[in-house]
Amino acid sequence: MGQTQPGGFMAVRDKIERALRAVPLEDILAWAEAHPVPEGSEYRIRCINVEAHANGDKNASLRISREGIWHCFSCGTKGRGFGRLVAGLRKWDIARAHRELCDQFLHRVVPEDAITSCCEALTQTPKGLNAQRMLLVQRG
Repeated sequence: MGQTQPGGFMAVRDKIERALRAVPLEDILAWAEAHPVPEGSEYRIRCINVEAHANGDKNASLRISREGIWHCFSCGTKGRGFGRLVAGLRKWDIARAHRELCDQFLHRVVPEDAITSCCEALTQTPKGLNAQRMLLVQRG
């Protein structure tokens, strides 16, 4: 599992995640309204799995590294990737989280081939081609 054809959705997601590592973590967390608390080279935020905490995670028990690796030391929720983290914080699906992160931080950084690959991988229909054209026009 996790293997995909070159240029598929997983490859595009990985390109986006690599590009997001160049964005200051505090910028991503502030934009996501996560109210980050600095802790050494990491940050603490409220857990994305707040329902698992009796007190609503008032003491911010999820730590996240600059590489996008996160772990809640209270409930055990963990993961990797800014898209998954933002999806959990905002209660979005991961595709929307990546789209919003790209719009906010990577607008002109995402290579054209990544946009093309994503459109091809997600839709093999005439609507997919129209969506690709719209993205390329919006990107400039």
